[in-house]
Amino acid sequence: MKPQLTIEAFADWCEKQPADEAYDFYAKDCAWGQFLTSLGVEYACVGFNTWTGSDGQRRCFPSGIAFPVEEEPHTFGALASRLRSVQP
Repeated sequence: MKPQLTIEAFADWCEKQPADEAYDFYAKDCAWGQFLTSLGVEYACVGFNTWTGSDGQRRCFPSGIAFPVEEEPHTFGALASRLRSVQP
C-alpha cells in the first residue's frame, strides 16, 4: 500500500508523538522528515518540506500552512493543532 502523504495523515502521526516534544525546524530530521522516515519513504531533503523521492520526483508539502517559521512553539502538539486548523 502506498503511504498517505496528506495533511490528515501527518496530523494523525504528529498526535501520536509526545505533544511537548520539540522538533528541529531546519534539519533533515524536521517533523516532516521524521514522518516520511516513519513511513519508510526514502527521500533527500532539498529545502523546507521539499524532498526528492526515491523515484527522483521532487515534491513539496505546503510549508506556509503547517510550518510558519515565526510561529512557535515547534512542538508536535502545536504542529498537530496547526495542521488540524487547515483541514477541510
